[in-house]
Amino acid sequence: GPLGGLAASAANKRPVPGSRYVPVTGDKSKPPKQKMVLVGAGSAMFTQGIVIDWIKQRPEGDWEIALVDINPIILEATEKMVRRYMEAADRPAKISATVERKDVLDGATIVICTIGVGSRRAWEQDVFVPRQFGINQPVGDSVGPGGVSRSMRMIPPMVAIATDCDRMCPNARFINYGNPMTAVVRALWRKTNVRALGLCMGTEDSLLALARLAGVPPKSLSARWAGLNHLTWILECRSEGRDLWPVIRARLAERRARGIDRTSWASPFGDEKHPEILTFPFTWELFEGYGAFPAPMDRHVTEFFLERFPRGQYYGSTLGVDAY
Repeated sequence: GPLGGLAASAANKRPVPGSRYVPVTGDKSKPPKQKMVLVGAGSAMFTQGIVIDWIKQRPEGDWEIALVDINPIILEATEKMVRRYMEAADRPAKISATVERKDVLDGATIVICTIGVGSRRAWEQDVFVPRQFGINQPVGDSVGPGGVSRSMRMIPPMVAIATDCDRMCPNARFINYGNPMTAVVRALWRKTNVRALGLCMGTEDSLLALARLAGVPPKSLSARWAGLNHLTWILECRSEGRDLWPVIRARLAERRARGIDRTSWASPFGDEKHPEILTFPFTWELFEGYGAFPAPMDRHVTEFFLERFPRGQYYGSTLGVDAY
């Protein structure tokens, strides 16, 4: 998880991925002092989720959570929200907020970036402009013209943030929580000394959906997957060691026979009786064709295969118009 920490190499003071070491300040006999910096804290959904997860997990130690956003009005609202959440915490963290990241990066042990350069107005253009040329993207945040546009906006400031971190908190775990995930993380590895990690919930959500369809407890799952963010192929899915692909294929055939292949676009998560997973026909075509399940399903996966959807034509709907 993002609160785990990394080991520092004695030779070069760089993190060693995979270990459980957390940088310590002060008395080593006491729980470590932690400082988590959220850059782009005005991304309220991500910040809210991170803070709630932190409160639920509440790792030991003396914690500070520093909120950074270039918009002072949004930052003030976010700070108020986080302070309200801390009122419910048994051991609340110290909260600070600033519009200048260099004020708080010193001593950081975890840096999480949730920035979205250009915000909603720019994201709209990532979809609207390509549509004028017959290229329909439901999201436009990973590949295709929308993904390229967002990459050009995101990569320069992300490199700048990572360069500051390398100088001011070189042993901090650096987590990118923004899109285009693959392009940004690859750029950071190429252009900075920060060994960035990308964080996305898409594959986990897809596994939860598969568990619901198979009728098994999500905690019983184990899986193996490979690929890119937003096109992650789940190669194996097992429940307590049992291969779930035969079960999944049988459940799919059963529901198709009952005529409920596409039930609703309303719910992103579904329920036990009507799993939302059946509303993604392209995902199932790929699964049946290649024997691996593409996460996180049609919303993002379609953008990697735009040639299959000329002018956005998608099973009687139009991508980015009435199918998202």
